[in-house]
This record gives sequence, structure tokens and C-alpha cells, in this order.
Amino acid sequence: MPELLFFCKAPMNAVMFERPLRRLWGDPRFNIHFTGEGRGHGSSAHIVRQLGFDGARQASTFAVRWKPWDAYISSDIQMPARRVRRAVQIFHGVSFKGKMFTPGIQRFTDLFLVGEDMRRRFIKHGLFPEDHPGLHKVGMPKLDAFFDGSLDRSMVLRDLGADPV
Repeated sequence: MPELLFFCKAPMNAVMFERPLRRLWGDPRFNIHFTGEGRGHGSSAHIVRQLGFDGARQASTFAVRWKPWDAYISSDIQMPARRVRRAVQIFHGVSFKGKMFTPGIQRFTDLFLVGEDMRRRFIKHGLFPEDHPGLHKVGMPKLDAFFDGSLDRSMVLRDLGADPV
């Protein structure tokens, strides 16, 4: 059974992987754990439980570090897991200052990129070769709800007290 480890230290981190997690949640083929401790937010399991993932389990510090994980998914540069087959970075934003273009990003096998500019910049900074198979242009996951029809426009406008015209 694949062992998946999701990292979050703030609700914003969890929002970035919420949609893929919803697809995996409850699927008996996956064993899902969480790691990370938020400043004032509680454990990562506590954070994702607030999004409706009842039964979310916090991995022990020992397990995070030494257990062989099939996948590590994070929207943060931190990588507490040491034995990971695939490490996926889901960026929580776009840094115009270039903070994401650091050698630490090379610990990740897969980067979910916002777009082509981000890909070009990783290559320009010499962090990944142009033909790297782990550079995936997926867009900005936290904006998916604006475009996939899951938001009811009239309800949102009504809740905001805005004129729907």
C-alpha cells in the first residue's frame, strides 16, 4: 500500500493540496499521514481536519524521518522526510523576488509549476536541466475553484452584497 506524507504548517499549505487530497481521501489503496507543526495553527493533522478530513493522522517525528515514504507532498521548501521515493512541491505562490530559486528545491523530484515562466527561471538559475521530467506546469491549484464551475457566481456575489449585473 503506498505511503503518502503531506506537509503543512498553516492552513494555506493545506489549501494547496486540498483538491488532490480529496481525490485520494478514503481510497483504501493509500495510507495517508501528515507532518508539520504550525505557529499557532496546531498540528498538520489538526489543520486538515478543519477542512473536513476526519481521521487525519499525524505521523510521528521518527516515522517522518526514517520511514520509507512513497510520496511526500508539500507547498513549503521544508523536507523533514529523509527516505522519500517521490517528493512533490506544490508552490503556494509566485515569488518575483526569486526566493524559490534555491538549491534546496532540488530535493524535490517533481515541481508543480504555475506556468512556463517559472519553468524557464528554474532552468536559467541552473537548478534543473531543460529536459527534466519532473517539471510539471499545472497552474495555481488554489485558483481552480474560480474556473472549474465549483463556485456558484450568484451565491458568491449575494454573500458579498455585490450587484450580480
